[in-house]
Amino acid sequence: MVTYSTTATGVILHLAILFLHMCGAIQCNVDPRAVTCELLEPAVQDALREDLRVNNCLREVEIVSPEDATRAARLFHRDGFVVIDNVIDAETIERVKLRVETIAADIKALDPRGLGNRGPKRYSLGGPHKTGSLLHYEEIASLVDLPAIRPALKAIFGNERYVVRGGRGDYNLPGGSTYQVLHSDVWSDFLVDPAVTEFPDSGRLNYRNLPIFNVVVNFLLGNLTALNAPIRQIPGTQNSQRVMPTLDDEPLWMKRSTLCPAPAGAAIIRDPRAWHGGTPNLGDAPRMMPNIEYYPSWYRYQDNGQMTRSMPRDVYDTLSPFGKHICREVVAEPGEEVDASLKDDVILLYSDVMPCYKRLGLTDEDIETFRKNGQVYDYELTQGTTREGFYRRQKTPSHSSQQKDEL
Repeated sequence: MVTYSTTATGVILHLAILFLHMCGAIQCNVDPRAVTCELLEPAVQDALREDLRVNNCLREVEIVSPEDATRAARLFHRDGFVVIDNVIDAETIERVKLRVETIAADIKALDPRGLGNRGPKRYSLGGPHKTGSLLHYEEIASLVDLPAIRPALKAIFGNERYVVRGGRGDYNLPGGSTYQVLHSDVWSDFLVDPAVTEFPDSGRLNYRNLPIFNVVVNFLLGNLTALNAPIRQIPGTQNSQRVMPTLDDEPLWMKRSTLCPAPAGAAIIRDPRAWHGGTPNLGDAPRMMPNIEYYPSWYRYQDNGQMTRSMPRDVYDTLSPFGKHICREVVAEPGEEVDASLKDDVILLYSDVMPCYKRLGLTDEDIETFRKNGQVYDYELTQGTTREGFYRRQKTPSHSSQQKDEL
């Protein structure tokens, strides 16, 4: 039995990998806390696959019926997420899935090496588009006002005076993706103080002290299993003031805190402040999870950050009356054309898994070129916090008020 340790030296880690290549005749275990770039090794993938079959999935997850909106809201506010069953039917699944597959193929053409924009072989669907959103696709826009979701949103917000912020989501290719560092989609601690001050973090309100101001609804186009990159969510962290652990600090139970099994057609409603992260896709097919995002009536990001008029008028005209009402801030103005084409630079490297890109063949010179082009995302800067000491980590403060592209 071979077990990785988070404290192992590089030499021991290298020897462990060599041992894993001999695992055909014996049973091998891999500590998920330690595997990052080693997941590109087939033998490590095989060993981790067996571990996940036995140990993965947050099995206490309750899957709620669409008719029980009150229960859904209670779980959402308690845990920072809730899973609702039977949100979209088989026909809708196939229609949306075909669209996401087409988007994925277009992105792949611009990234043949599979470098990704959220880690190796992991992609944010909205980021590669010039609008940052998918609402120009009729199939995605049709998800903004589903009968099975509307009661839950009303119960979560306390009313129906919410608006659509955008449509994004992610997909994860099999065979090479790694664990994604735990993160929150709101990474600035304090609301910006409107007064001019030399202390940018002197705002009186913290984002985590606010009522819910952003809701993300992810749609499952296939079953989430222990092996095919189920999203991991840490319950009750949406208001936590603690520092999120890095990959090597993260407790084992967090690595296994994944929302599976969950059936195709279900939706995961999330508070994006809650700690979450991607997991390896050791299945045999891409895992696709588009989303729709909402704001309550009282909240807008500073300067309408990431809230663009990304829905063409002809798509808007296909919506229900209420769907049109909640999309009024993202629909194009009369006569306005929406340029929703893909960017030329769809690749974005992430600093926390930089060694993985080298395993995929990038040189230091390649990485430096990406950095000069603004295509490197540095977690040490953007995941900053003024708090320290928890999980033995001190982060560099960041005072930006912008919000990251949703997973």
